[in-house]
Amino acid sequence: TKKIDKEFENHDYILTEDIEGIFGISREEIQPLLKLLGCKCFVYKKRSIWIKPGTKEEKIKKILKQHNFKYRH
Repeated sequence: TKKIDKEFENHDYILTEDIEGIFGISREEIQPLLKLLGCKCFVYKKRSIWIKPGTKEEKIKKILKQHNFKYRH
């Protein structure tokens, strides 16, 4: 969880495709931890993105748009 916290100090999100490179473990191992920590996951066209807990809705919309995700509230 320390690595996750450290990563979220620099970014408000993590793209699932970058997880293995950032953490050095498989997606399947880190995703349950992200969920337990309260991160929000958005999926669009077989891609997913994890947003850190406490991120405001307007910021979430901006991040999703930036990475070509559809926002569905």
